[in-house]
Order: sequence, then structure tokens, then C-alpha cells
Amino acid sequence: MFEIFCSVAFLVGKALTVYLLIYFTPSFVSKLRGHNNSTPIFIINLFLGWTFLGWVAALAWSLTKDVRPLLNAEMSKDIFDAPILPPRTVWYELGKRALSVLPDILLIIALGYWFVPELLSLGACQTTAQKSSDGIALRWIPAGQFQFGCSLSHQENHEECPDNEKTRQVKIQRGFWIQESEVTQEAFRRVTGTNPSAQKGEQLPVHQVTWHEAEKYCQQAGMRLPKEEEWEYAARGGTKGPVYPPIPDGPLPGTFSWKLELSRFAWFEFNSDLTGDLIFHEVKGKEPNNYGLYDMLGNVWEWTDSNYDVRSKVARGGSSHSMSHLVRVSSREGDPPNARKRTVGFRCLKD
Repeated sequence: MFEIFCSVAFLVGKALTVYLLIYFTPSFVSKLRGHNNSTPIFIINLFLGWTFLGWVAALAWSLTKDVRPLLNAEMSKDIFDAPILPPRTVWYELGKRALSVLPDILLIIALGYWFVPELLSLGACQTTAQKSSDGIALRWIPAGQFQFGCSLSHQENHEECPDNEKTRQVKIQRGFWIQESEVTQEAFRRVTGTNPSAQKGEQLPVHQVTWHEAEKYCQQAGMRLPKEEEWEYAARGGTKGPVYPPIPDGPLPGTFSWKLELSRFAWFEFNSDLTGDLIFHEVKGKEPNNYGLYDMLGNVWEWTDSNYDVRSKVARGGSSHSMSHLVRVSSREGDPPNARKRTVGFRCLKD
């Protein structure tokens, strides 16, 4: 009875180990990726990598040591002076041994699938920025959780939250890379050979692109469109207010003072020429958020890989055409995926 109890406890302990590794590894790695010092990353890689390989080697040696004599007993009594055992006994012992190492095999599979790729990827993450294949810098966004949806700038002002911005808690299980700016016309032309934009300019955001074109571009560049939860999490930059950085509680939304504050990091109707041809602005012309991302608010709406309804895809962030009350991290609109709106562009995400 005691032996059975120990075996069950051993199995439960290994299952718990697998769960903890799967649950905590992404956030652990995400935090490490935020550090520029590569020394601790190298040491952790070296230690855990050799530990994992040693575990696999030890298990293989153990299996060979225990199983080979049994197989020899089944096949020949002359090899290694193996004892003569009845076939049923041999296969019974083999079955017992296989069941005893099954938890180890499952744990190794789990580690190989969840843990090792994360650790190996740390070597390429010595800084929080890298270049994507289209030449636009990528910024690292660590795993975490946040309140998705409308954020009130003033608790007494309940008219800020439309029905399509319902709040909910969202957990980002794994960190990701996202382009620090909207895709420029220069990058779009380099990848696709075309430029559908109405207002031309190499460093202007590409616009007047359909969702299908944006999706295809990201795939060609080895990336994808972000889900709207990923987009909003990145846009917030770790803040909880309706905009980044948080505007002081003094100015009320829609007032002149509020628009002046908003102008520090967003292009919208207040600081854009809506009557002429210069509606859009070169990327990275305003202050970035805490993750180093530019133009997450204003300039052009950005396509995401989320459904607004059965016929539309979600676009986020507002544009140079938007009134100030729409230039918020939770603002969303829905457009058909084949729509070619002048005010919509995109940026890509890399897992």
C-alpha cells in the first residue's frame, strides 16, 4: 500500500511540475527579454539546456540498462549470460518498466514543446528591439494582463464608453514583437511592389489598403496582423487610462486643454489639415508610448485580425480624421475586409 501511495504521489508531483513550467515559463522569459544584459540569459540557457539534455540521456541509459537484459532473455539465453525467463514474465516486466518511465517521457515532451523553445529564443532577445524583414523596427511586448475595453478618464463622465467597448480582463500568455510604427509606403512598396495610398510619401503610413492586402503583406514579411487584444495591450504601454501617457485629471475630454495634451503623441483632427491634401503625417513624428511604439493613436486606423461582426474586421486607434473623443486606446470600428478606406493602414506582429 505504501508503495502505491508513493507512486501516485510521484506521478502527481511530476504532473504539477509540468503545469507550473507551462504556466510560468512564458512570463518568466518575457521578463528576461526586457533586460539588455545578455550574461544572465546565457547562464540560464547553459544551465537549463545541459540539465535537459542530461535528463534525456539519463533516461535513455536507464531504459537500456533495465530493458536490454529482459530482451536478451527473450531472444537468446547466450547473450550477456541473461537468465532464462518465461515470455509472459519478460513482457510483464517490460510493461511495468514502460509505465514507470511514462511520466518522464510525457514531461520531456512537455518541456520540449513549451519550455525549451522559449529558452532557446532568449539568445536572440538581448535587447528590446530588432528589425523586421521589411526594415521596420520591432519592439518587444512582455506577457501580462490588463483590462480590455473602455477606460474612463474621469469617473463621473459615463458617456465616454460606447456599447462596442465593453470591458473584460484579458491575459496575454506570451510576449510578442510588434512593429514600432505603422507600415510605411516605402516598406509596402519594397515588399509588394505597389503603393495604393492616396497621399504619397516614403515615410507616410501606407493607407487605403484592404484587410486582405494587409494580411498578405504581413505574411510575406514573416509576420501577422495582431489580434485586437494584442493591439490594445501594446498600445496601452502598461497604462490604465484612455490614452498614453495618462493626461492629468485637470482637462476634461474634448476641451482645448485636453486636445493640446493629446497633440503631444497623436495626429487627429485638431492638429491635421483636413481641408487640404496633407492629411497624414510621417511616422514617428510624435512621442512614443512606454513600449517605444509610435502612432498607436491617430494618423491612420490600424487593421487587426479580429472580427467586429460577421461581415467586418476590427480597426483600432483612430486617424488624422478622428475627433478627439475617438482617439483612445479602446476605440474600435468595423469595416468589411475588402473595404479600401483612405484612413486605414496597419502594422504587423511577430510571435
